[in-house]
Amino acid sequence: MCCLQVDVLQARNLQKKEGLLGTVDPQIELYTQPQHRVRTAPKSRTSHPSWGQQGQRIELLVQVSMGAHMFGQQLYVGAS
Repeated sequence: MCCLQVDVLQARNLQKKEGLLGTVDPQIELYTQPQHRVRTAPKSRTSHPSWGQQGQRIELLVQVSMGAHMFGQQLYVGAS
């Protein structure tokens, strides 16, 4: 097993939930296995949440194949 560290910085243009108030209280949830799930702190009533310049670090346990290497990679996830 290996530990994957993810720094969550921000999200943009999130869609509001349908319902009475139509608000967004976003949080990021990541998991590598059903029993290993990690969440950020939720942000209240914003469609452009930010977790600060340093972000919020979350750590996940991952299974790494022999010979796999990944150092200092950045991942940007966008909604279509």
